[in-house]
This record gives sequence, structure tokens and C-alpha cells, in this order.
Amino acid sequence: MGLFDWDMGTGALAADATVCAIFGLSPDEYDGRASTLAARVHPADRPAFRAAARAVIRDGRVLDQCLRIPETGGGHRTIELWGRVPTADGGQAQAHLVGGVLDLGTGTGGPGHCV
Repeated sequence: MGLFDWDMGTGALAADATVCAIFGLSPDEYDGRASTLAARVHPADRPAFRAAARAVIRDGRVLDQCLRIPETGGGHRTIELWGRVPTADGGQAQAHLVGGVLDLGTGTGGPGHCV
């Protein structure tokens, strides 16, 4: 499982080496932008992913979503993405989404179909 911290104000996303590998990048190739990882999501899954991300930002919901990541030779990997907006002392939501990404494997499931 890989971990990330997304600064929703700037779009910067700190991701560990496991997150990079799950999205098909080496840490040296990753530029630290959330949009770079989002571009690697299967095109059919992007609208639901964007809607879920907007809901988290707007409402402070917990993000729990399955997505497909296309593979170079065809097929895809299914990932499960979890995240939440932490609150500061006093209950004020912060402008960060922290979470994890789990690689569920090749060709399993599809959007909304985690194993």
C-alpha cells in the first residue's frame, strides 16, 4: 500500500515510491502534481474520480473508490483509493486529503467493483 498527502489548495501531491509504482511511474518521473496521477487513470473512470474528488473537497467526505490504471501492453490494474480530509483542533477541516492506494491486481474488477 502506498501513501499520499494532497494539498488541495496548490494541487501538489506528495506520494511515496509505492504510489508512484502503482501509477506506472518511478519517483524520479513523478512531478508532484495530482493532475499527473489523475491522467493515468482509465479514461472511463476519470469522470467518477473527479466527481468523488470534488465531493471530498466540497463536503469533507471520505474518499473510497476503485479505479483502473491502464497497462502499457494492454489490460489494466485495479486500484483502491482511500482518503480523508483531516480536521485541526477545533474541528476545522484542513486543505489536505491524506490517504492510501492499494494495488488489487491485473484485470480485476472495474470502477466501483473492488474485490
